[in-house]
This record gives sequence, structure tokens and C-alpha cells, in this order.
Amino acid sequence: MITVFIAAFVSALLIIVLIGLLLLPAVMVGALVLHIVAAVAASRGEWYRYPFTLRLIPGPVPMG
Repeated sequence: MITVFIAAFVSALLIIVLIGLLLLPAVMVGALVLHIVAAVAASRGEWYRYPFTLRLIPGPVPMG
């Protein structure tokens, strides 16, 4: 969520130069889709790591 917040903030700033009008909805739709994919993986008991995220703290290493 930190990465999504940063991307949304940058997109909001870029609305001034009009590119943010396209980028902000893309960030929001992409975040929603990835949240759904993660929820489905979690319901199956699988590990899921979000792509395109900043790795701020090391997470557990999946086995197998």
C-alpha cells in the first residue's frame, strides 16, 4: 500500500501537466486488480508477493 500511495501521490501531482489524468486511474485499477489476485492466492493458502513494490522490509521466503 505504501507503493500505491506513492504512485497515486505522484500521479495526483502530475495532473497539473495532464498526464496524471491517465496515470491516476491506471494506478487505482492496477492496485484493485492486484488486491483481488492476492486475496484469491491467500484463500488458496499460497504465498503472494505484489509485483512492482518497494521492498522496505524483508519478508518470509516461501518454501517450495
